Amino acid sequence: MIYSKQMIYLYLCLTALIPIAVTIGYYFSKEKTIFNLVPKFWQQIIIGIGFGLVTIACTELGQKTNSAIASISDVAPLLSGIIFGGPSGIIAGCIGALERGLTCFWYQGQVDIWASVISLLFSGVFAALIRKYLFENKYPSWGFAIAITVVLEVLHFVLIFLFNLSNPNIAMESIRAICLPVFLASVFAVLVPVILINILNKRKFNDEIRKNTKTRMSTQVQIWLLSSIAFCYAISTLIVYGVQTNSAYKNADTTFKLTINDVSDDVNDASKNYLSPILEDVIERYNQDPYQEGKVVEYAQKLHNLMTGPDNLYTLASVDLISLNEYGNFICSSDIVWGEKCGYKYDFYMTQFPGQSYDLHQKMLEYSSVPYQPFIQAFGKRSDDTRGDYYLKYAAQRINDSQYIAISIDADVFYPFVESQIADITSFRHVNNTGHIIIMEHTGRVVSNNSDPRFIGRELEPEIKNLSDESKQFVRQTGNVYQEYAFYMYHFAETYKIVVVLPYEEVMNARDSSFILNTFMEILIFAILYTIIYFLLKRKVVNKIERINSSLGKIIDGDLYIKVDVNSSYEFASLSSDINYTVDTLKKYITEAEKRIDDELAFAKTIQASSLPSTFPAFPDKKQFDIYATMDTAKEVGGDFYDFYVIDKYKLAFLIADVSGKGIPAAMFMMEAKAAIKNLTKGLLKPDEVMTKTNEFLAQHNDANMFVTCWFGILDFKTGHVEFVNAGHNSPLVYRDGKWSYIKQKRDVVLAAVDGYKYTLQEFDLAPGDRLYLYTDGVTEATTKDSELYGEIRLEVYLNTHKGMLLKETLLGVKSDIDTFVKGADQFDDITMLAIEFKGEQK
Repeated sequence: MIYSKQMIYLYLCLTALIPIAVTIGYYFSKEKTIFNLVPKFWQQIIIGIGFGLVTIACTELGQKTNSAIASISDVAPLLSGIIFGGPSGIIAGCIGALERGLTCFWYQGQVDIWASVISLLFSGVFAALIRKYLFENKYPSWGFAIAITVVLEVLHFVLIFLFNLSNPNIAMESIRAICLPVFLASVFAVLVPVILINILNKRKFNDEIRKNTKTRMSTQVQIWLLSSIAFCYAISTLIVYGVQTNSAYKNADTTFKLTINDVSDDVNDASKNYLSPILEDVIERYNQDPYQEGKVVEYAQKLHNLMTGPDNLYTLASVDLISLNEYGNFICSSDIVWGEKCGYKYDFYMTQFPGQSYDLHQKMLEYSSVPYQPFIQAFGKRSDDTRGDYYLKYAAQRINDSQYIAISIDADVFYPFVESQIADITSFRHVNNTGHIIIMEHTGRVVSNNSDPRFIGRELEPEIKNLSDESKQFVRQTGNVYQEYAFYMYHFAETYKIVVVLPYEEVMNARDSSFILNTFMEILIFAILYTIIYFLLKRKVVNKIERINSSLGKIIDGDLYIKVDVNSSYEFASLSSDINYTVDTLKKYITEAEKRIDDELAFAKTIQASSLPSTFPAFPDKKQFDIYATMDTAKEVGGDFYDFYVIDKYKLAFLIADVSGKGIPAAMFMMEAKAAIKNLTKGLLKPDEVMTKTNEFLAQHNDANMFVTCWFGILDFKTGHVEFVNAGHNSPLVYRDGKWSYIKQKRDVVLAAVDGYKYTLQEFDLAPGDRLYLYTDGVTEATTKDSELYGEIRLEVYLNTHKGMLLKETLLGVKSDIDTFVKGADQFDDITMLAIEFKGEQK
């Protein structure tokens, strides 16, 4: 069954739902079900077979035209290849091509079978190639989805034409019938799943140009190159369309003029063939008794008798004998009245007919120097006072050196004879394929046409019947002719109107067929041009820039020993050389800066170390206690610090603290905190008062937003009583009764964090032989390369398994155990420790 164009659109759009549904179904199967666990090899085979069946369904559901099938079978291999992988697209294309080839056994007379087979095979390979090399195994954007679909279908239609070069008209007729619905349905079938899948992947339709997103150069090249190619194609198409349209008009004009001239010649020949024998007969009969001077009335009667031919074969309107002088005086006329008035100039009543360059007498004067021959003037309208408007046709011939005979015939006699001759002029004439010819009287009565059955019973439009504007002869015009919109051109011949008509559709069909073929070829050429330019730019420019960017990325990450080595062209070689020179210079400056910083940090470390008590035994004259401290910084200078000093005869102030941050800023803040605590302690304040005032001072001068954890205590080394404040610091361990354990205490907020905070005074007692171990978080948070922490438990275990050592040996032992634990991992935090042993009064 052959369907109308509207039904083809509808059926193809409904058919497009099949590949759309299968694509989305496979996508969800891969993303959401156990199908994703199937090996990739088998996934490709399963998907390829599925889309191969979809290809067959699209072929069989395609709508049949007179000589082709309108189907979207190319879509399935294309979707399979660009969405799920090249192998699946190739498999689907092969299955579809095999089935399409077999349709030659049940679809007879189709011109597109082998073109469709090749197109299906190509579609799978095409999809595989562009997925790998153009889209780099990613989903295409909607713009490229449209472009590749159009290119594939254009190739299909070009193949139809190439396979039918022996019968190009049928091929073009088939292409014209199916191309637009196939294009629209194919784009619909590809565009919908591509958009949906990109949405499901949380990717915007135009992600290549999304705001605030840096796109890859290859993507930008694709977008700008595609835009440029599309723009050039649009301009080229408009130019070609204009040229083809102008060519169609010129071809139509040529056809019009050739046909009009041929028909005009036939009409004129019919007219001459009628009047020439009559003129000869009149002259022959006149010569039997020539005019004699003075016998005007007698010869007027004789001329009047000559108006009727032998046996009434013809009837003339007038027969005149005229002098061949410059005035053209009448000698005698069949018109008795004029015979009585002989001597009047001939051109007094023989007015010039429209379109004639000379009147009859002037023509006779021109013929005076050549052998006698007749001249026949065109049929034309005359006017006088008695008859009004009437039509006459004149013929004349010299009868001697001084006279000529002129005859005239009127419409009543002329039209019946001429029409009998020209009635069949149009019957055997063809104007292209569907054009036709109309010959009308001046009244608009149709004398002859090509009797096309399409026009039987149709009334000719008034504007065609009443054509009268002589200035528009041989001018192409448009209008309805027999209720059909058409181009037409007309011309007057012997007062007949010759109208040549070409239906608008036929003229434009020739233009459209040529335009479609040229457009298809341009699309393929531009697609090839796009591919060549893109891969040339990618290979020669983009890949080189990406190599340079990769090297620069490593350099930015700190590897200054990378060498950029892209020397494919002078420009890239120069760029590589400049980058390498810049990096070498940078390395030189960095080395110099590092040396300078190392020197400055070493000096800063010396200053920091000199600010901390470092001489042990610190109080050799104080036998009631012993104290020892160490600090290993993660950087040259750190944020940890400790301090101890005697503030009166029997009291020892000691503390350990950790400033947030590292390096010189932390060391500077540490110096402020240390000095503030020491100054306030010297004023014999309690630990809680010292911490409260120190916090107030640091909080008001904390532009860097740093803070300090601190454990500060005062030991009465006469009694062993300890008063302390913990400002957010790690809990120390105490050794009593032969065992190390953590002190239970309240932890207040860190220093410099909350202005106006009141710290809590806490206390405990040490017995002779008891020890106190303070540390910063660099001890318990020492980390291996596997991110395992040293931890509080390990610290407690170590201390309990290494009892009885001197304070120095204990601290050095903890540091050694930490080093053993981290196994060479970098130290990221300062490690600071302080230990006190209370001995009591010595006897």
